[in-house]
Amino acid sequence: SLKLKLEKIEQEDELALLDAGDPLIGNSIYMTGTYTGSTSTVDVIDMPFSFTFALDEEFELMSSASDYSGFIIDEGVINSIIVAFRFDQWFAFNNSETNSDQLIDFTDIVPTGSEIILNDTQNGDNVTIREIIKDNIKESADYGEDEDDDGVLESDEDED
Repeated sequence: SLKLKLEKIEQEDELALLDAGDPLIGNSIYMTGTYTGSTSTVDVIDMPFSFTFALDEEFELMSSASDYSGFIIDEGVINSIIVAFRFDQWFAFNNSETNSDQLIDFTDIVPTGSEIILNDTQNGDNVTIREIIKDNIKESADYGEDEDDDGVLESDEDED
């Protein structure tokens, strides 16, 4: 198994990579993009969206194979292990493990003016949508050894 800790970045961390006021400060995940599709009020094309999560959570990735006993770490060499987050699964509302009753979908999102914002100040269905995405983030993580050293976790290399 592999344990991960996802922590928000605090202002006092003084990371040289972030400028003061960067939206990642105070959050562990910050994502922006555009959305084309239905919302609770109107169909949209390329509507800007952003979502943030200030998660401080530890989670464990475990193999589903009953005979898997962990990684073999070779001494004196670089061991290529990859943790992959499957972004397409973050917005999968058909996952019965994270959306058991299947009554909510991303199309239930309520835009804020001319954009979609999902942060910790949300209410109504947006809270549920945000929670499903958060659970999907955890479910989307996979890990394995990059046996061909191409920097990509292929389906035959993962430990799912």
